[in-house]
Amino acid sequence: MVEISEPEAIRCGRGHARRAVPVLVLLWQIAVVDSAPDAFRRFLLAADDFNALVEGSPRALERPEFLWGLRASLAELLAASFHLPDVESSPHDLPASVTADEWNSAFARLRSHLGVLDGDPEVSVVVVDDLADVWRDLRCGLDALKSGTPWQDVCWEWRFGLQTHWGKHAAHALAALHDA
Repeated sequence: MVEISEPEAIRCGRGHARRAVPVLVLLWQIAVVDSAPDAFRRFLLAADDFNALVEGSPRALERPEFLWGLRASLAELLAASFHLPDVESSPHDLPASVTADEWNSAFARLRSHLGVLDGDPEVSVVVVDDLADVWRDLRCGLDALKSGTPWQDVCWEWRFGLQTHWGKHAAHALAALHDA
């Protein structure tokens, strides 16, 4: 068996480094979503970019760059989400892949790096909560795809969440970050 080493990092369009991913995983992911419409693939890239930003090292970007990155990533995520294909609902729920400890860790990382927004600590907590909720919902879909869940099931969940949960959090966070 030939071993393929991980690339140092994959750069995304907004200039922040994604986490290293084994080449075989990348090839498998491409094959899984190859049959998916372009609109789904666009959203998938936006979701992966957003999560890479949230999961990245808090010191990888200075605060102003991080704020601009979040704004741009949320805007792209929302824009792409409105073009997700309308697919049949699935009888299967996506597995919950984010633990409470992982969510708390993401929340703490975001809170530490964002600091106080608009001079109001309460606004900051609400925005960080919004961002962590968006991250969790997108992470569940990304993890489901990696585990072999059909793209249609993930698409349905993401589209449903756009209307009922993560979409509201993303829009609220974007508006608050715009004012920060």
